[in-house]
Amino acid sequence: MDEHPTIVIDIAEPNDSEAGRKNGTPLPFAFPTVVKHLYTGDYSILGCETIFAIERKTIADLVASVTRERERFERELLRLRSMDFGRLLIVGAKRDIVEGRYRSKTNPLSVINTLAAFTVRYSSVMMEFAPDEAAAARKIEGWASWFFREKIIQHKAMMKGVGVTDIPVESIEANGKGSPSDSNAEQGARGGLEKKTQSAGDTEVEAK
Repeated sequence: MDEHPTIVIDIAEPNDSEAGRKNGTPLPFAFPTVVKHLYTGDYSILGCETIFAIERKTIADLVASVTRERERFERELLRLRSMDFGRLLIVGAKRDIVEGRYRSKTNPLSVINTLAAFTVRYSSVMMEFAPDEAAAARKIEGWASWFFREKIIQHKAMMKGVGVTDIPVESIEANGKGSPSDSNAEQGARGGLEKKTQSAGDTEVEAK
């Protein structure tokens, strides 16, 4: 698949990085982007907003999230856990936390222990670090590409089972869950049934 999926940026995602400002987006994406409201996360794929979500945090955001904004953060993790693909992407290095390179006076060990507990509590939500904004953008684009590719393969197999072989990408993006609409599947199945019925009718006429 040569086409890149479109990255959806949440309308509330701040454009506060130097690399992002040069690109006109919060992160310097090479893929096409759109801005819209997301149910959860800061980034998704157009057409897959209800099954793919990535939450981005800076080190300062993360420290705040495991302390004074802990309840809100856990709600975010719960929503991410409901996704087919949910990730927590931290822009920075783990060493920054260990060495206390943030403004908060929170003990680094407290932050590390809380993250360890959340890793178990929300085990399906993987946490990954990216050293800078450019690396974060590449990670998101990589995840989006492979996720979208796998969905297309799955739906082509599903539609082939009901007699539909030509599935444009638009039919996948148009559906809220990143899959061809049920009506397409029904039409394909109905078309195959009509062909069989017509063939049986022709055979009956020839026999007479």
